[in-house]
Amino acid sequence: HPHPHPHPHPHPHPGPAPPAPTPPMPAPVPAPPGPDWPVPPVPTPPTPPGPDGPMPPTPPGPVQEPFPTPGSCILWGDPHIKTFDHSRADFYGEGIKWIVKSRQIHIQARYLATPFSNGLAATDTLAFGGPFMKGHVFKVGPMETGQITWDDKPVLTEFPSWFDAAGLGSITYTWEGTLVDERMKDQPRHILHIVLPDGVYAEVTRWSNHVNMMLTMPPQQGGQDGHCGNFNAEAADDSTEGIRQRLGLAVPRSESMFRRYQ
Repeated sequence: HPHPHPHPHPHPHPGPAPPAPTPPMPAPVPAPPGPDWPVPPVPTPPTPPGPDGPMPPTPPGPVQEPFPTPGSCILWGDPHIKTFDHSRADFYGEGIKWIVKSRQIHIQARYLATPFSNGLAATDTLAFGGPFMKGHVFKVGPMETGQITWDDKPVLTEFPSWFDAAGLGSITYTWEGTLVDERMKDQPRHILHIVLPDGVYAEVTRWSNHVNMMLTMPPQQGGQDGHCGNFNAEAADDSTEGIRQRLGLAVPRSESMFRRYQ
């Protein structure tokens, strides 16, 4: 009898044929950044260093955010106003009125009666000026009785069109935009998208004899006031009477951005 071999049999056993040689693999595609090359994180505001111990506690009181949260004010009709603080004010008299008055931003409106408002005023023309406009004044009036001007010269005379606001921003004139007065939904739309410095953005809709506006901007350091309210997070002080008491009935002639005062 053969003795059992202590090792595997030296002769190969018959088995499956060796696999056919595979074609060479293409050069590997470089892998995306991995642990050795981490993806750079999304930049975040730097955290103040605190190597000497925990950061001191935040002092009490309100802390001014670098970019305050913007709010919106809406003017429509004859004219009704939803203020930045979500109050409601209504002004029916004619004249030049402050919409926003702050150190940097001046927005005024000329309120005039229209053939359709039964003697009540509507927003006839809006004017944007003040230090943030670097000496320029942009105005928007209605389709039939007004025009669009930059420093009192007509602009955006074609529809649709676009205007470079002297490097300060841009103004687009189109039919697209926010309709703030649903009663006008069946009328042709002519809407200006006004992008200005300091986070000021306005959509002004031109109708036949008046304009409507939705104005979006952050609250101003140093305060502000106007028919859009004082933007102090308190709705109660933005009533029609409260705003009148603070501002008076009209913009003084010396501060008016309109050549024709009435």
